[in-house]
Amino acid sequence: MSISPNFNDMGWIENIKSISKTDTAKNSAILLMANVVSQLLGIVFYPILTRIYSPDDFGLLNLFGSIAGILTLCSTAEYQYSIMLPKSRKSAVACFHVGFLILLFTTSLCFVSVLFGKPIASVFNAPDLAKYYWLMPFYVFGIGLWTLLNYWFTRNKRFKDVSIYLVSQSGWNGLIKYFMGIGGALHIGLILGTVLAPFISILMIIKKSIHTVLRPLFVWDRCECQSMAATYANFPKYSLPRALVNNVSLNLPVLLLTPFFGTNIIGLFGMAVTLSFRPISMIAGSLYQSFYQKFTENMHQNMPIYPLYRKYIRMTLLVVIPFFVLLYPILPFLSGWFLGEEWIVAGEYIRILLPWLAGTLLLGPFSFLLDIFQKQKLGMFYEFIYLILRFIGLMVGVWMKDFKLAILLYSLISLLMLIVLWVYYHVLLIRYEKRLNRFS
Repeated sequence: MSISPNFNDMGWIENIKSISKTDTAKNSAILLMANVVSQLLGIVFYPILTRIYSPDDFGLLNLFGSIAGILTLCSTAEYQYSIMLPKSRKSAVACFHVGFLILLFTTSLCFVSVLFGKPIASVFNAPDLAKYYWLMPFYVFGIGLWTLLNYWFTRNKRFKDVSIYLVSQSGWNGLIKYFMGIGGALHIGLILGTVLAPFISILMIIKKSIHTVLRPLFVWDRCECQSMAATYANFPKYSLPRALVNNVSLNLPVLLLTPFFGTNIIGLFGMAVTLSFRPISMIAGSLYQSFYQKFTENMHQNMPIYPLYRKYIRMTLLVVIPFFVLLYPILPFLSGWFLGEEWIVAGEYIRILLPWLAGTLLLGPFSFLLDIFQKQKLGMFYEFIYLILRFIGLMVGVWMKDFKLAILLYSLISLLMLIVLWVYYHVLLIRYEKRLNRFS
């Protein structure tokens, strides 16, 4: 049995048609459409918000978000990924409850950390952060809760519910920031919109699904929770450190460069990331959820998974490379026209990030592979090496007092490490397919 698709002169067209008819494609299309709509809502607000708020305001938001990103990872100890893995619903519910208990504990610690808001702000040379740090525990709880619900909905193939959250969260985010901004609450307006929008959207989803897909979550089984916590202990043991290192690595430009270059330039860089990486991340995220569900389902049934992976990689390369080449020369002009002349530099930063963006779109949908093949420990060491190399690249830029050089080295190192990961994914999948062929 062949483990790779046959791409002849016109065969790629037939492959696209065959993929488009699968449940995976339909589910991906639902999430992708939701992501597109949510991004369009964001795009509608960006040129308005950048004319109300300054780059310094956005820099403060980026710093708040970078710190929050680390805390939200700890909030579930990565047990959300275990929700997808058990065959029985009872065990999946227990996995949700384990994550929720950890969320309550982490949120409590975040409330304690509010007492140290001023020292935390001083570390980053951003005194205004201390004024709004009290919002951090609320944000951590909201994002942690949605993280668990997201995987519960994905397990139950409730992709429309996930889509409702994505669209409504983006809409509420923009509206709150806009009305807070025109009301004169500049610093807190951006942060408050970021904190409140997830809560409003979660309440909408709970109201819609509380009597259907959410009903099993109200039945607690202490023994089953203990069993699932032990069964999937690799997630907090290896996946959490890996995720933490990865998150710190992703946010390293903001966390490391803010004290040296200030919140103004970080605000410009943060907008570059918002306009480029976040849409790509959301597209990859929608595909990730669908592929994760499909791959785990196929593995439960001892079915191949490599052909779908290879089709996606080949089609993505055919689209992304030409598109990015055409986009490169006009990015600064587009940023200035769209956001205002003050933001032209953001387009220059996007150009520097393009290699990293391409690699993320290519491999982001398959970042679960290390989890389903139980390679979390190896993934943790990979992320540590990744972090060290990125740190070195950024520090070279700091030493040279050149922000663009720091970001360029960060982007190129990121691409290099993604290529290494690409090769390893290929090895894992080929081994799996060979095992299937031996027992077929």
